[in-house]
Order: sequence, then structure tokens, then C-alpha cells
Amino acid sequence: MSEIGVGTLLDFPIAGEVELLEMIRSGGSSYVYKGADTDNNIFAVKVVRANAVADGITQRVFNEINNPLPLSKHIIKAKEHILLESYGLTEPCILFDYVPSKEVSDFLTTSEPSQEGLRRRLIAAEQMALALHHVHVNGYVHGDISPKNFLLDPSKDRVHLIDFETLCPINGEKMNRLWTNKDYMAPEVDQHGPKATSPASDVWSFGLVLIEWLSPQVWERDDLDEGWAAKFNRRKKSKKDRPTDSIVGKTSPKGLEEIWPWIHSALEISIQSRLDVKDLVIRLRSVNHG
Repeated sequence: MSEIGVGTLLDFPIAGEVELLEMIRSGGSSYVYKGADTDNNIFAVKVVRANAVADGITQRVFNEINNPLPLSKHIIKAKEHILLESYGLTEPCILFDYVPSKEVSDFLTTSEPSQEGLRRRLIAAEQMALALHHVHVNGYVHGDISPKNFLLDPSKDRVHLIDFETLCPINGEKMNRLWTNKDYMAPEVDQHGPKATSPASDVWSFGLVLIEWLSPQVWERDDLDEGWAAKFNRRKKSKKDRPTDSIVGKTSPKGLEEIWPWIHSALEISIQSRLDVKDLVIRLRSVNHG
């Protein structure tokens, strides 16, 4: 619709004029730019794909700009927004604090981490867990946990959780449509849709993230690319294993013995068997700090 891009000047009510300097991330429905105001303060600006909703605020944009979570060093919330209009369409532009970082997905590999690499990854995993715990303890479900929604600053081993477009209350109205990355979608959400989202579905997604982050070799060892549904159906036919058991084996990769029981439980097809994120935070603190 518009020609928003590098060099565009956006006028926000509080921050004032912000110039877009460079694109730093892009996704299916938005682009994120690094920007600077007239005092050279740096921000991140999410430019959302144009829409034809009456007030220009789609449900996902509404969730992002009205994020009710308390401020935390582990998450990045929207500061303010503007709506640009042209030819009957609206393009929301949302302002955030800028953090020098990359998506955790940029650091994923198929190789087993070195001992030092695993040590640092466990420190980052603790911060990821704290961020998700912050969401749950305040009564909300993130709804789209994936490596792309964690930002990592490797110079400081600092992690932030982002993208609250699918945020919904644990006890309240859910999204009316699925936007979750299907690769990380919990079985119950895959089967029953957004009404099935819960802290337990976030836990499943986070369990998959942790395997990719901490022990990618398990992906091949445990045939995770087979998918939960294939494992479930095969177990039903064999009648030897409990069909709703975890999709990963109980044997822990080296260095993950203390947290592996949590990851194993997180990937139980049975929702009731999954441990909560607080349990993982305790385990990671023990590993990282003794």
C-alpha cells in the first residue's frame, strides 16, 4: 500500500519524529526497522501489513499494542503506535525499545554444542524460561513460542521474549484464529484450534525450542521430524507403548541430566503430564548457579 521503508519519517505522539534507518527483521505479516529520533535515541519500529479493518486495528495488532503484562527485563512491550491510511487501507506502525540482538533461530545448528557452548546456552535458556514464566504467572498464554520470538544479545547472554500478537488470558476469550508457527504447535491446539491454548501448550512449544537450542542431535536420535501424530498413531497400533507418552526418550544427552525430565514431560502428548515453567526455572537456576 505505502512506500514505508528506509528513510521514511514517522511521527509518533510521544517519541516524535523517528526515521527508519535499516530493516532488521521481517515476517509473514510485518517488517521491523531500526529507527532513530531527532536526539538519536534508537528504537525498533514494527510496520504491520496493511488491513481494511474499520478502525485499522486487527486483533493481532490490538493484542500487541494493549499488552497488559507488567514491565519486565525479560520481555519487550510496545511503547506507542500510529496508523497510516491510504486508499481505504490502514498500516499500523508500532514503536518498541531497541535491543541489539538476533533471533534465537539465527543461532540454531544441527551440531551438538561444545561444553562451553552448552554452558552459555543454558544461561540463555534460563532467561527464556523466566520470560515465559512472567507471562504465565500474570495470567496469560503467549500462544506463539518459537525460536524467532526470542531475541538474543550474545555479547551479554541476554534474552528477550517478543511478539505478543497472540497473547490471550488463561481464563478468558481466546483468539478466533490460529497464528502459531505450526512447527511448534502443541497437539491439542493442532487438533482443536485456539480454544485449546493454555500454559501447557506454551510448554510444549518451549520444549521443542529447548531441544533445538540445547541438544539438536536428539532431533535425529528420537525421530522428532516424524511428528507427534505419526508417533501417536504408531503407538496405538503397536499397543506396546502408552500412545500419549512423551515424543522424546528418557535418556538425557550429556550435560542436561537435571533439566531433561522437564523437557521429557513438556513433550508428553498428554497435557496433564507436562510440568509448568516454574519447575524448569528452578532446575535451570540449580544448574547455572549451584
